[in-house]
Amino acid sequence: EKIPAIAIHDVPLEWCFPIVGCVEYRGYFREARADRFAAELHLGGYDVIVGGVPAYSTLGKFNDPIMNTMMTYGDDELASTMFHELSHQLLYIADDTSFNEAFAVTVEREGLARWLRVRGREADLAKYEKRRAQQAEGIRIVSRYRDELAALYRSGLPAEVMRLRKADVFRRLLDDVR
Repeated sequence: EKIPAIAIHDVPLEWCFPIVGCVEYRGYFREARADRFAAELHLGGYDVIVGGVPAYSTLGKFNDPIMNTMMTYGDDELASTMFHELSHQLLYIADDTSFNEAFAVTVEREGLARWLRVRGREADLAKYEKRRAQQAEGIRIVSRYRDELAALYRSGLPAEVMRLRKADVFRRLLDDVR
């Protein structure tokens, strides 16, 4: 499929599939194919991130895999991944990526916290809660810059000016995150 050559985009693309509905991401089993598609999107003016995921859910349609790559995880990471992916089997709303992932992350976090508490692993729970607080601060910082980018995209500035200002926003974002 060809992507229109539009210079700047301020909303995520969606792809629609049977069963799951429309989602704001694509999954690939071969990284080279993902990289090729990402390059096409980038040429069309889209910001693209290609990254791996530790697991995926079939929404209860099939037995979800525990992959051999997961066997190197610590107990905490494996448990949180399982809580996250199993939550998709419990509740999944087609066409609502944001809700589905927010729900799964909430179940993952609460599930892991409860799991650690039940096992008397208070020190690990404290470390986990500290990491979550740091992540929350990072999200607050990113949200601030996301709002700034949204205003920039709505500004009507020429694409080249917009790209320069966008690069400046990202530089400042990285400085604040550091």
